[in-house]
Amino acid sequence: MSIELFIYLASIVGDIKAVIGLTTIAFFMVMAVYGITTSIDSYEQQQKIAARHGIITAIDDGYNSEYIKNRVNIRNKLMITTFVLAIVSALLPNERTMYMIAGAHIGKEAIESETASKIHKIIDKKLDEYMLQLEGDKK
Repeated sequence: MSIELFIYLASIVGDIKAVIGLTTIAFFMVMAVYGITTSIDSYEQQQKIAARHGIITAIDDGYNSEYIKNRVNIRNKLMITTFVLAIVSALLPNERTMYMIAGAHIGKEAIESETASKIHKIIDKKLDEYMLQLEGDKK
């Protein structure tokens, strides 16, 4: 990945994190409403089954049980999506961290370059010369 693209992504990561956070909250609210309404529908379905075996007769064409299963499937998918979005939001680094990662990467490339190796050798040689000169001045 080029450093320009990385810096661009670092600049928008805060906005992405905010959008993911708001989406997670919205999904959580939808999931809560879905859970409540599914529970109410399930209670009504249980009442119809109880009525069928009791004094009151209820007509059930099978629609309600399939309807409940579909709602539970949707609720489960919402739960999984909300959980994944929450994890992504928590693990997504902030803009400052992204810039630190870019700086560390560039610094590592600079240190490992051939030019840096040559500069290191020159500095070592000059330091050795200065050390010999200092030892000669002390005598």
